[in-house]
Amino acid sequence: MSISCRDTQAIFEAIKADGYAVINPIVNEAEIDITLSNIRKAIPNMVDHATVGTSPNDILDNYQKLCVGGIFESQIYRPRLLRLGYSPFWAPDIYGIHKIGRTFAEFRNQVLSLPSQFGLHTIEADKRYTALRFQHYPTGGGFLVAHQDIVNEKNNNNHGFGKFLQFLMPLTKKIKDYERGGGFLIDKNCKKVDVDNLCLPGGVIVYSGDLTHGVAEIDPHKPFEPRSPSGRIVLMASLFKVFSEKDTEHYRLIKNE
Repeated sequence: MSISCRDTQAIFEAIKADGYAVINPIVNEAEIDITLSNIRKAIPNMVDHATVGTSPNDILDNYQKLCVGGIFESQIYRPRLLRLGYSPFWAPDIYGIHKIGRTFAEFRNQVLSLPSQFGLHTIEADKRYTALRFQHYPTGGGFLVAHQDIVNEKNNNNHGFGKFLQFLMPLTKKIKDYERGGGFLIDKNCKKVDVDNLCLPGGVIVYSGDLTHGVAEIDPHKPFEPRSPSGRIVLMASLFKVFSEKDTEHYRLIKNE
């Protein structure tokens, strides 16, 4: 059952019981359609950077990359095929996601008991900011292997929840935008939950980072066209920390734990 965005207590109770909460749409269908169209128009016009080599400073501006494979030399092997498009609020709104992104980030702040504008328009004193971005799982096999958000958990304040909370807003709808696959998670009762059949576009899934979650292959029965914007698209507004050169080694140690 989905929950009103204003019912913070019900959100807390759902996360405590099941590890996740499904929130009713916080933006209307017309805004979602416009935003989705904006993203799909922009994707082919942007350069897809390589899977590896992204610096912390790159994503402080508009930045797009295509993530392929699992990276054998990394400490966390995480196979995937997805496109990431970053667009912080101070950058030009080339993807047309800032309007609903603000509503989304303000909702995240509400749940985390933070000031409404925290991390939206500046890098805060604790180095956190809103890493507004979309994830595109392309037609022809876009996927993300089942995993837990271990690194994110250790780099973000948990605000009393005990575990890092992730916030995800679907922009596409199963059957309408793609036929097979989609987001899933394993709840606290070891039950597999079909995220995309539970949450409407413009709604929000809030889930604990220690839940196993991933994305099953999107329409693997169709050809994969690298520059096509078709498939599954979701919006995320996580709080990231800015890493300096001094922080880099600390980040590597976290990944090795």
